[in-house]
Amino acid sequence: MLHYARQMMVSGAAKFQMAVGVYTSGFKGVYWSYYGFGTSGPINAMGGLLVPATFKGQTVDAVYSVDDNINATWPVAIQIGSDQPIGFVTALTLGGTRYVLTTYTQDYKSSAAVTINIATATFTVPSTTGITTGTPVQFTTGGALPTGLTASTKYYARDVTATTFKVSATIGGAAITLSGTQSGTHTAYWNIYSVFGFPTATASNKTGGRVPFYPTISIANPAVVTSTSHGLANGKRVIFQTTGALPTGITANTVYFVVNAAANTFQISATSGGTAIATSGTQSGTQICLEVVDVTVE
Repeated sequence: MLHYARQMMVSGAAKFQMAVGVYTSGFKGVYWSYYGFGTSGPINAMGGLLVPATFKGQTVDAVYSVDDNINATWPVAIQIGSDQPIGFVTALTLGGTRYVLTTYTQDYKSSAAVTINIATATFTVPSTTGITTGTPVQFTTGGALPTGLTASTKYYARDVTATTFKVSATIGGAAITLSGTQSGTHTAYWNIYSVFGFPTATASNKTGGRVPFYPTISIANPAVVTSTSHGLANGKRVIFQTTGALPTGITANTVYFVVNAAANTFQISATSGGTAIATSGTQSGTQICLEVVDVTVE
């Protein structure tokens, strides 16, 4: 069960619940699996530490945007942690605004120096972690690749062992035959992912959610969450994280609904408009609250 990245298909679109995080240079959004932007305390960039969610059967690595006052030219974007073509994602809705695809790029998460045996058409790397049958693989070289390979061309792994693999021109196709000579140092790239970009919004907060804040939580029935000018209204959704331990009654990364909201305090319920939750026991560390918002991917 997905706690706060639930997916619902609506007219061909997938709707997610996304915890809104923040990175120090202005990124807002979420990382389901972290890659590339560093961390901010216990919060993964973009409010990460979330259960992986999927779109059309593929893992969503990230949905993110940047405040206009930080960088107005950086697009709203979604990163799919696999090799998907342009058109796989066509639109994205954040903060109630729908954006249509404008940019598309591919990059990689894993690379290694590769030794190529021309006679057996076998590629050897220190580890094939992340490579399975059908994984897209590309090669570059500081010299010349053997005949049969073209630099920066997509091939597909087959015959994978702990440190070796072969490649084919199509998924499940015959292993490519190599010939000729080679020179220089070769590099293999895999874990290729796609980034689908969309125009920047005019509003500075494109996610429609607030940045994380650090409340105090009372041990009481009902518990009171206190944070000056938190800005949350009844019915809003939140999750909690911690550097230590949350009170008994509150579970990290579980969606709760705001009830009995006041300017500097609120209470939480397991359901919208439900009974306020009680806490007991002890707590430690810094408590972290992140708002949960809807994101629609098409």
